[in-house]
Amino acid sequence: MLFKKNKKEPTEKQKNFNWAVYIRVWKEFGLPYIHWLVLGVVCTIIAASTVGYAITLVQKIIDQGFVEKNMDTLYIVGAQLVGAYTLKSIFSYTRIVAMSKAGTQGLASLRCRMFDRMLFQ
Repeated sequence: MLFKKNKKEPTEKQKNFNWAVYIRVWKEFGLPYIHWLVLGVVCTIIAASTVGYAITLVQKIIDQGFVEKNMDTLYIVGAQLVGAYTLKSIFSYTRIVAMSKAGTQGLASLRCRMFDRMLFQ
């Protein structure tokens, strides 16, 4: 047997896990930047939906452009495909910036609070 399943019983400390620390950190350092996090999630959803839309456009290109040999719709659907990937890149970039900004600002506020506490002890 290559891998043994290491099943250990949870310790008393693990059984009595307290979520209070995580809730406090979220309230103090995550909640003030919720608008950046929501923007990142919305941009993620939109960017993912453009990929699904691009798949349907590729199907239209194959059906109408190559099977039916209709060149007029091939140009239109091709332009829509370029537009879909342009939107995907814009929303992906916005997602990265929003999530980075939320993380950076949250970490900066945590550092400032930690250094203030160290200075005044």
